Amino acid sequence: MQRELDTMREELERASQLAGLGTLLACIAHEFNNILTPVRGYASAALRRPDQAELTQKALRHAESGAGRAAMIARSILELAADPRYAADPEGDGTSDPVEVFRSVVSLVGLEDPNNEISVTIDAEPGLIAGVAPTVLHQMLLNLMMNAVRAMGGEGRLLFRAARSTCNTLRIELTDTGCGIAPERLQLVMEAFVTDAPEQHRRGTGLGLALCQRLCERVGGTLSLASELGVGTTCTLTLPAIKNHS
Repeated sequence: MQRELDTMREELERASQLAGLGTLLACIAHEFNNILTPVRGYASAALRRPDQAELTQKALRHAESGAGRAAMIARSILELAADPRYAADPEGDGTSDPVEVFRSVVSLVGLEDPNNEISVTIDAEPGLIAGVAPTVLHQMLLNLMMNAVRAMGGEGRLLFRAARSTCNTLRIELTDTGCGIAPERLQLVMEAFVTDAPEQHRRGTGLGLALCQRLCERVGGTLSLASELGVGTTCTLTLPAIKNHS
């Protein structure tokens, strides 16, 4: 029975991971449209005026930039679709730059769009390296960010902080200005299938925080919440840190 329970738990986590991909389809389509529109526009203009070397160079620069951005989004999607590696690796194979991973999640969710009404601020110590595979950290931050975006109703401020907590751990905080969570509900929302967003924002499955907590436990970290109704929520990850030898 325990083996069956463990198998069902693994399948539930996998289903949550794939469900997260489904919620991002519209954002991804929007992002690719933003990438391709200027690339196609400049390419068409350059083809109509082949004698304009400056225009051709500008079209090539836009094509190179757009291809790089598209590749980053595609890489993020493939990481989410893959089975995460759940162990910290002191030898360095399972390590990640938390700021780089956070930026990839911001891009994937579409918060870099100039028409977006959620501002993103990053406050991080330089040279931080988490002892967690990028796939796993990406999954954690994506779930936390999607919860924050839903809680803010598409408008507000998102603050990402990262700093070394001790020589062996680092602390990551994601703070939003959303609806907040009642004190008596803080522990309940960490359980599977429990949501605490207002009805107009309740589009999640209630699996995100539960999955993040289990991923944290598997890499030897912790997840905690602090929240105030009408003010916002701060999610804090404490993760293994790797000494930067660079």
